[in-house]
Amino acid sequence: MAFQSILCAIDFSDHSAQALRCAAAIADNQQSPLHFVSVIDPLLPAAAAVAYDTESLSAETAVELRAFVAATLGERPAVSDASIQVAVGQAAREILRCAQTTRADLIVLGTHGLGGLRRLLLGSTTHRVLRDSGSAVLAVPLPGPSDHHPFTRHAPIVVGVSLERTSRAHVDCAVALAQDFQASVVLAHVVTPIQTGQQWRRRAEDAQPARRERARAALDALSAEVGHDLEVRAVVETGEPASLLTKIADDEDAGLIVVGLGDPASVGRRPGITAYRVVCASDLPVLAVPEAV
Repeated sequence: MAFQSILCAIDFSDHSAQALRCAAAIADNQQSPLHFVSVIDPLLPAAAAVAYDTESLSAETAVELRAFVAATLGERPAVSDASIQVAVGQAAREILRCAQTTRADLIVLGTHGLGGLRRLLLGSTTHRVLRDSGSAVLAVPLPGPSDHHPFTRHAPIVVGVSLERTSRAHVDCAVALAQDFQASVVLAHVVTPIQTGQQWRRRAEDAQPARRERARAALDALSAEVGHDLEVRAVVETGEPASLLTKIADDEDAGLIVVGLGDPASVGRRPGITAYRVVCASDLPVLAVPEAV
């Protein structure tokens, strides 16, 4: 499963430089066309219109964008052949519009600004793109001082597996990336506790071992199916999915978490998806893949 077209959103921050490196690594490996977009806040052209026209502002931004890309990545085929676009408007809306015009099936963007307020920023550009995108979204945070981007250090890829859904698009995507970058795959399923009244709590607790065993058997079968040329392991935990996927990734020293994004038919109606919560909780890049692609 290769991405046919990759769009990277750039705001000239260190976070978008890290997103650039990830996008270029995937494009190089899969020989996919690479596109760059930078979005200008509409208030800036309005304020600048007194001094010079918005066309000049967009042209200057395009020059700066190409210079930023070259300074971050150097000269390489994926960069020299990439298209550059500058848009004016609300960032998430313009990124999604550009993804449509470039037919991008992967959007890459940095998640700067989450910080300690992560859980309060459901209106951020990253979350709006996750909510409304029909394409896969790779959300890339700024790495720690000793980290590289996840596609250079052969780190494991942790895949959140929901046994209730039949789609395997995000699993297939993770396997393809692992093959490209010689990484192992960790299939992770979190058994959520049964919510029930006090009188039924004991029965719910007694049912947990059987639920874990069924999950383990399902993951073992999936591991055997996808792991012909890969090292694939299965992990089953019990608790809250997003926090435990993040913990599993930390324990495995993973470089990437892959989760399902939901059916594109539900675009605009994804406020509670696990992908949101994983992006909020994790310091790792998170790739969210629509269930039907």
